[in-house]
Amino acid sequence: MSIVFRIQIIEDSPEAQDLIRRCLRSDFDLSVADTGADGVRQVVSHVPDLILLDVGLPDEDGFDVCARIRSHQALESVPLIFLSGRGDAHDKVKAFKLGADDYVQKPFDGTELRARIEARLRHANRENRQLHFSDLRLDPLQLEVVIRAEDREWACDLTPHEFRLLHCLASRRGEPVSREGLIEFAWAGVTISARTVDTHMSNLRAKLAPLGGLLESVRGVGYRLAKPASG
Repeated sequence: MSIVFRIQIIEDSPEAQDLIRRCLRSDFDLSVADTGADGVRQVVSHVPDLILLDVGLPDEDGFDVCARIRSHQALESVPLIFLSGRGDAHDKVKAFKLGADDYVQKPFDGTELRARIEARLRHANRENRQLHFSDLRLDPLQLEVVIRAEDREWACDLTPHEFRLLHCLASRRGEPVSREGLIEFAWAGVTISARTVDTHMSNLRAKLAPLGGLLESVRGVGYRLAKPASG
């Protein structure tokens, strides 16, 4: 099974949004925000694989949005590409100092933008996207989960939905994630009930034994993957 990469577009121009959609076609899962505030809200609640960020947003400067995004631990290594009609060196230097991975000047060629996005995703998934803990290792490309316990390790056989649920919780380890957020991450675009989430979480706990207890229910919210007592 191949992973469909999730790309968050933070861009207020309908023309730019349309061009991005056309050049990426149906090969990516795209989310669009017209303002910086909405973009930050979306990436915090639903960590993407890559962010496209316009510099000139209607509510705030894209550089400030970038700084806010990078202030969240779960978003520190998510590839971020700036889109801007300003091409002077000062803006580019500022973007890279804030943690941008690339800077594309408008008007841009859709084919080139796609190539830059694919290059960043290849690099990110080779270097950064595996999640390593003392007790778990998650590999989104291979859909593999390895458990470490009692001086041994073994692979855990999860369904795609179970893997996405664990990946969502692991990328924000220690933080509660709402059932709605888990549904959006694991079943994007599909309407399911909270009971379905609970059933999958129960199955996931059983498969992660003896670490199943790290999947904690958060009353009135959802779930979180707790940090082990040793760290």
